[in-house]
This record gives sequence, structure tokens and C-alpha cells, in this order.
Amino acid sequence: DVYEEPTGEGVRCDTAGWYTGFKPNQMYDPLVGKLICSAEGNTIESFEKARQLMLQSLDNFNIQGVANNIDAVERIVTHPEFIANDVNTSFLADNPELLDPSKAKNPQATEHGTAKRLYSEEKITFELTPPMTGNILEVKKQAGDEVDVGDVVVVLSAMKIETEMV
Repeated sequence: DVYEEPTGEGVRCDTAGWYTGFKPNQMYDPLVGKLICSAEGNTIESFEKARQLMLQSLDNFNIQGVANNIDAVERIVTHPEFIANDVNTSFLADNPELLDPSKAKNPQATEHGTAKRLYSEEKITFELTPPMTGNILEVKKQAGDEVDVGDVVVVLSAMKIETEMV
């Protein structure tokens, strides 16, 4: 497995301590880190310089062994509306195809099945602490059951509100 960040003037990576050979456990957050690229100034030219630096940095970012969204970010940064700096908070909702993993240049990097096989086999034991006192309506997992991220373990009822514990 490989993890190599891009470097250089105007390039910053904020990561969670990833390194080559790192094996995330099954609770891994797919946000490996943030890539920030900047250029001095506040002009169309500086925006374009930062955008080009982002594309170069994405090309130089080498992550192998876990799913990542480098291809999706590249599609976003090369979209005509983004290039024209004509985007707002609904940009991705208006252009959902940009997040489509089937459009990836490197489909293995985005396939969760491929990445999942590379997770650490370490088993995690945890204690489930409810956010409130209440009545147990349903127990969906028993002690010793395998629990995947996002699985509902128990359903509680408190103050006429059902709460799923995941």
C-alpha cells in the first residue's frame, strides 16, 4: 500500500496521519485528508493558477490500497462551470455525474469491495452507550454478532421518539 502526498509552494495536505503501509481498520473514515492549493491574489488568473496547481497535485497524490475520491475531485475541478468559477452550494446536486464512481480513470481506487479487502483484520470491541434513558423496543444484534459500520444494533424509545443505535 502506498501513500505519498504532493508537495510544493501553494500546496498543503491536512491528513490524519496516513503513511505508506498504513492499514486502516474497518472503522476508517474515507476522508483520508484535505488537499488545499492556493495562489497569491484574488483574480481570475490566480484562481486559474490555483486550479492548475490542484490538478497537478491530484496527479502527484499517490494513494493505493484504500478507496479515495481523487478522480471525482479531478472531474469537479475540470468541469466548465468550475473553470468559469461559476459554482455555488448546489453545484454537486446539479451535477451528480461528477461523483459517479463508474466514470473514474482508476475504478479500483473507488470500489469499496476492493478497498474493503485491504482493511486491517483487527476486530474492535466497543460498548454501546445510549444518548438517553429509555425503553428497548428491539434488539437487532446480539453479543458476539458481527456488526458493520452503520448497522442498527438496538432501537430505543424515549419521550415517544424511536432512536436507532448504530
